Amino acid sequence: MTRAFPLFVFSAAHAVLLCSAVGKPMDSKAAEKLPALRLLVQEVKSGVSLNDKELALLQECLHQSDPVLVAVAAWCIERLGSKADELQAKLANIPPSVGDMARAFVTLAQESKRLRSYSNEQRIARYAELTKDSNPYLRIEAAKALTTVDPVRGKSVLSELARKEDKQTQIDAKRALRAMDVSDQETATAKLPYRDEQYETVLSIVDDSSHHSK
Repeated sequence: MTRAFPLFVFSAAHAVLLCSAVGKPMDSKAAEKLPALRLLVQEVKSGVSLNDKELALLQECLHQSDPVLVAVAAWCIERLGSKADELQAKLANIPPSVGDMARAFVTLAQESKRLRSYSNEQRIARYAELTKDSNPYLRIEAAKALTTVDPVRGKSVLSELARKEDKQTQIDAKRALRAMDVSDQETATAKLPYRDEQYETVLSIVDDSSHHSK
């Protein structure tokens, strides 16, 4: 049955502007893949099984040097669980040169297969361990993942990161906490400076704190 997709007005030129990060800007060819990735993320969230063409897009993104494409593809693979075991195995080939931001999502996707067999307590312990990693992006993303298995502890870790870490990590931790506080819309929508536009673009695409180990 043909699946209906929501319409997104998101040009490649706009994507390039969004992804002009602190470092190297996103090239136009990489940016052209963002609209399709946005649609794919919506499918992953809804639990729809991906077809071969969509799985091929994820694989293609993993082979790119652009950190936004790699990060979003890794996010999808993590949440697809056992449905993407073949792609999950390819994560080991992602080079360190892709950068800390993308590596954070790759690491969580790599961990996801192992975590499937873990007890809830073991998942909590592993996510807590990752919140102490040297990669600042991984500390934030692991803390967000921790909130899905232990909300109190996860939010406590984010609160600590918001107080004790470098200024940019403080901003990211505060933004994560605000996004989780649906009861305080004024605070949740308050503007905070971006860490960098590449990370902001990834978050705008995935826009979800959930982590699954299927």
